[in-house]
Amino acid sequence: MNNVARHSGVPSQTKDHKPVPLRCTLAQQAFRIEPSNLTVRMGGTAVLRCEVLRASGTVQWVKDGLLLGPQRSLPGFPRYSMIGNPRRGQYHLQIEKAQLEDDTPYECQAGQSESSRAIVSGAAWVNVIIPPSSPYFEVDMATPWVAGKKYTVACVAPDAKPMAEITLYKDGVELTGAESFNMDGSKDKLLNTHANVTVTAVGSDNGRQLACRAKNSPLFRPVETRMTMSVFFPPQPPVIMGLDSDEVKAGRMLTLECVSHGGNPLATLHWTKNGKVLSKTWEEDVVAQKSSSVLNLKITPADNQAELCCESGNLVSQSPRSVIRKITVLFEPAEVILWGSFTAVEGQVLNVGCFASSSNPLVQIRWWLGHKELNNTVITTEEGDNGGMTTMSNMTHQVSREEDGLKLTCEAFNRGTHFSKSQMTKLTVFYPPQKVWLEAPPQDVPLHAGTKIRLTCFSTGGNPTGALTWFKNSKPLSYAPKQTPSDRGVARDLVLLLTASDNMAAFRCDATNEAEKTISAHTKLQVQFTALSMTITTSQEELRRGQTVTLECQAGSSNPKANISWILGAQRFQGSEQPPRAAQYGGVSVLSSLSLNLSSQHHNQKVICQAYSPVLVEGTNTFFKLNVLYPPEFSPHQPTQVQVVEDETAAIPLLVSANPEEVSCFWLHRKEVLVKDEYSLEIKNVTRKDAGVYTAVCENEEGVNQTSIMLDVQYAPGVKAEKDPVFVNMGETADLICVADANPIIPDMFSWKWLPKSRKIALITAVRRKGTFVNATWSLHLLMPLWSHPPSGGAVFPALNLCSPSFPPSLWLFNPWHDPSLSSELVPPLPFPSPISSPDGFRLGSPSLSTCLALETAAQNSSPHPGGWECGIEGLLLSSAYCRSLCLPQGEGEAEMGEETQEDESGLLTIHDVTRAHAGIYQCTANNGIAPPASVDVQLVVQFKPELQKGAQWRKVASRGDGTTTAEVVCQADGIPRVDFSWEKNGLRMDFTNPRYEEQTVRGGSYHTSTVRVINVTAAHDYAVFSCTALNALGEDKLDIQLVSTSHPDPPSSFSQVSVTNNSVTVEWIPGFNGGLRQRFRVRYRWDQSVSFLYVDVFPPRATSFTVTDLQPATTYNFSVNALNAMGESGYADNNAVLTITTKETPKGKETPADDDSGSAGGLPVYLTVVFTVVFGVLLVLNSLGCFFGLRWKKRRGQTGGGGGSVSEGKKNEEEGSSQSTISNSNKYESREKINAAAQRTLLIESGSDTDSNVYESYAPESSQYYYYPSVDYMPALSPHPEETHRRDVTHQPVDPHSHVYEDVRDGGGLHHGITASSPPSSFNHRLPHQWNNWTSTAGRQPGAERARDSADVRQLPRVPDLPFEQRGELV
Repeated sequence: MNNVARHSGVPSQTKDHKPVPLRCTLAQQAFRIEPSNLTVRMGGTAVLRCEVLRASGTVQWVKDGLLLGPQRSLPGFPRYSMIGNPRRGQYHLQIEKAQLEDDTPYECQAGQSESSRAIVSGAAWVNVIIPPSSPYFEVDMATPWVAGKKYTVACVAPDAKPMAEITLYKDGVELTGAESFNMDGSKDKLLNTHANVTVTAVGSDNGRQLACRAKNSPLFRPVETRMTMSVFFPPQPPVIMGLDSDEVKAGRMLTLECVSHGGNPLATLHWTKNGKVLSKTWEEDVVAQKSSSVLNLKITPADNQAELCCESGNLVSQSPRSVIRKITVLFEPAEVILWGSFTAVEGQVLNVGCFASSSNPLVQIRWWLGHKELNNTVITTEEGDNGGMTTMSNMTHQVSREEDGLKLTCEAFNRGTHFSKSQMTKLTVFYPPQKVWLEAPPQDVPLHAGTKIRLTCFSTGGNPTGALTWFKNSKPLSYAPKQTPSDRGVARDLVLLLTASDNMAAFRCDATNEAEKTISAHTKLQVQFTALSMTITTSQEELRRGQTVTLECQAGSSNPKANISWILGAQRFQGSEQPPRAAQYGGVSVLSSLSLNLSSQHHNQKVICQAYSPVLVEGTNTFFKLNVLYPPEFSPHQPTQVQVVEDETAAIPLLVSANPEEVSCFWLHRKEVLVKDEYSLEIKNVTRKDAGVYTAVCENEEGVNQTSIMLDVQYAPGVKAEKDPVFVNMGETADLICVADANPIIPDMFSWKWLPKSRKIALITAVRRKGTFVNATWSLHLLMPLWSHPPSGGAVFPALNLCSPSFPPSLWLFNPWHDPSLSSELVPPLPFPSPISSPDGFRLGSPSLSTCLALETAAQNSSPHPGGWECGIEGLLLSSAYCRSLCLPQGEGEAEMGEETQEDESGLLTIHDVTRAHAGIYQCTANNGIAPPASVDVQLVVQFKPELQKGAQWRKVASRGDGTTTAEVVCQADGIPRVDFSWEKNGLRMDFTNPRYEEQTVRGGSYHTSTVRVINVTAAHDYAVFSCTALNALGEDKLDIQLVSTSHPDPPSSFSQVSVTNNSVTVEWIPGFNGGLRQRFRVRYRWDQSVSFLYVDVFPPRATSFTVTDLQPATTYNFSVNALNAMGESGYADNNAVLTITTKETPKGKETPADDDSGSAGGLPVYLTVVFTVVFGVLLVLNSLGCFFGLRWKKRRGQTGGGGGSVSEGKKNEEEGSSQSTISNSNKYESREKINAAAQRTLLIESGSDTDSNVYESYAPESSQYYYYPSVDYMPALSPHPEETHRRDVTHQPVDPHSHVYEDVRDGGGLHHGITASSPPSSFNHRLPHQWNNWTSTAGRQPGAERARDSADVRQLPRVPDLPFEQRGELV
């Protein structure tokens, strides 16, 4: 199509084009209409017309030399097509949506045919016209223009055809002088039109718009673009508003506003005063286009002649514009000062002055005295501060008496401010007083000494009034009160407390003032007084007890004469008095003497001498203190007994007196000198041995004396049991007695209580007596608070003898409560005798950490231990009802305390009608009020007749009767005192001299276990009823035990629900007899609409509780459980009963929680992390060993037929297409491999059930029994067990300490047995202890009865390789 053949005679044809047949033969083709030039707007439709007459050749169009093709649709050119009626020869070319590429010449061609030559039309141009794109300015308006400058504005109209015409406008007015030119556009044939114009920026252009309009022929109206101009121009000069006048009074607050209009940006303003900036803040008003700044200025005198300036400017201002105002401040003088003396004596000339500080304008000063103006002045002025003037006025004046008190005023008046300021003072004129007189008692009236009298001096006249002064015997008296004004002038009192010196003394009052003239008045007083002095003397230098002393008393001057008397204590004496003599102040003196016989009681006593005047009715006293020397004497208040508490400090006081006081004392106790030179005796940490009589001996220079004191030491009680333990038969009366050693012995000092730990012993007894076996692990756990822990590492068990066939050969003990320092300690294993099979074929297991942690608290049933009452079986958390049935049997609750009495130092607890519940530890506490109280534990042992364990597990023992096995028949009794056993077989007493029968009795506490070993059991001789009789002094009990052949297990019982969630159900059951073989359990379930069952093997295999997971919420399921062993399976529990349980709904807003295992590892303790790191390396080594032993085991399995069942059963399972877990097959070990005897520590763990359980599905109906189940137990990979059995009937070869002998430990209940710290199991769950109660599976709880049954598994002395593993009978 693209090949051009212009002017060719051969038409170009294609397969889809057929030329129109010519109607005229041999007629030449011709153009009727030829295409002509055409103009079309871009996007429009153009039609080039071409009409051919007698068209016989192919008609085509040529575009710029390119043939478009003969087809009318013109393939390859979607916008091109030929239109018109071809029969009329119409071949018009239609171009739709015309584009710039269509702007080219076109030709219409008719090709050559047989009848005509080719014809070609003339070229026709299609002119495509295109409007310009939106014009744009080529000018930078990011930087504003500056007014006055010229700027070139360029506008471009791009991509137009034909060229565009550009017109520029400013604010709607066309700009002239624009120059235009064209440039190539973005494509060929397109033009860019440029238009430039020069614009001079003016301030008014700011905010106005520039417009560019472009137009060409395709446009109906021009396209336009706009741009807003931003022009910077300076603001107008500022204007100050608010200052109406240049004269301003000081103190006025001026509010001035500086305003500057216009400017872009708006002006910045600032205020200055005398060139110093006052303010740089201003406000802009964009709407009003102005800037303003307000200045608040308080005018002070310092602002006088100051220049205020406001400046404005902006970014384009060449220089700031400013406005200046000079202000004149009118101010008053700051102070007006009067100087000079304003007091004078009448007739003197007064010289004073008045000064006015700087003011503007100058002030005028005037003088006033009262209402009279004084004009005798001299004025002087000088330049002052702040451009003002100071004024000084000096005035002289002669004063007179009449001007006294008038006001002298200086007034300064400012004519500018119309303000006057004055200073005034009072003028004082002095003149002398005129008269002075006294008011006093008459001179001839006697006055008593001590009497208070008042003498008053009066003065009148004078200015100031006279100053009054009192004199005594011409000496001024300074203690006279100040003078006070009176109605006749002034007065001054003299208040006298009369003394002997005032007798006949001369008193004078003088009056004077500043006038320097004095006048006086005077008087005299007559005073009576007692003796002025008293003196007692003696001629003896030392006074001693028993001597006589003479005292002389001299009474001084008195008026009138005094009478002398003596006083000693309550006694009054009259001495020997001599005649009186004249003395001072006109009085007389008297002398008297007194004699006394001295004793120690006179020491430090005062002898008083009194001179009494009967006229004055009063006297004068003095005393003489007697200093009597005497040897030590003890006070009547000296204590004879002292009480103290033991271990405290005893202080025995000594109250002794002597003169001289230097006394030397020492203490005697039991004729032994204790301390010397101590008055009081102090004994620290006194003990009861320090009690007794203490003697104090004291001595001084005058002699020796002594006294005795009893010390009574009181101490806290010590208490001991009069008898421990106390044995009493059940139903009798028990007397528990404790004796206290205490001082004092008080009533009600004894109290009794029953210790909680002994209550746990009663629980164990109650549980076992009920007939439901609780494993020994739990029993040990409850007894842990009673254990002691000697340094040797051994253990003492006062409440339970662990040397019992019920306990394993070695035992790891865990003590969580006894001692915080031992709370996580594992006691080393203790040796025990070889285990003996119990009657029910179960063997007791070792303690496990899950047992200690996953126990249920039954606090609602009794007062709990601080750790709670725990009840659990091998860590299996029991339901509350079931746990209560085990822990608190009927009638075995807490017993009541007995009657408490006291007899002197003994406390008694009497318990009547003693029951087994009363047995335990009783604590006697003695408290006499002195801490600490003392306690002693007394054990009450209740003796009762034997009670045998008679549960279903104890009534059967199974063994193969082929003569190759040994069976153990166990009989266990609970009783006190010692229980003895007797055995019968089929009613005949057994003869234990027969070598086929061995009997062994083991005793532990109240538990007694008798085990009969039947060697080489045969069905004919030994399948019989063995009768066990337990006997002690209080009675007997009997149990028949049947020895039967191994068989399939009995069905479980008591199948019940434990808990249910939205996706899991936990169930539990009580296992039945295991048939003499190791049994396991399988749970069968289905939802109620399903026709098929799901089966899940319980793990650990013999757990009695299991959690079924991955269930649907709010769905009803039917559950059943049965037991299996190597001989077969039992029926379903409770006579094929079905347990129907509906799961809970999923809580709203919560998702089903993920397996706890996912997040538990992060919380491992540090020590476990270290252990696991070491263990991982050990496991790599063990893995290699496991492969080796696995190959050997697999080889032996091929010989024995497998370990899970008989050979035929294994074959049958294989034929039925068994799909049992390979994990289960790979984890079985033969029982005769040895354990690691060198293990010294163990790690107690628990694993969940759901991750290791096997689930199978069957589509048989519920009633059908034809379903598939695995034929062997599933067991996890286990590490070496740290225990080795030492049997007295088996001879062991020396054991390599590095060899590994494996025990079948699956019956431990989920990896509960000890695992060496260096090799933890691969299935170890890394949960922390506090998370174990939240595990989805509680399968770690293996019933104690089940474990006890293991000890009775049938054993095989010789090796029988052709028997299945489960039937070999070897127990480890």
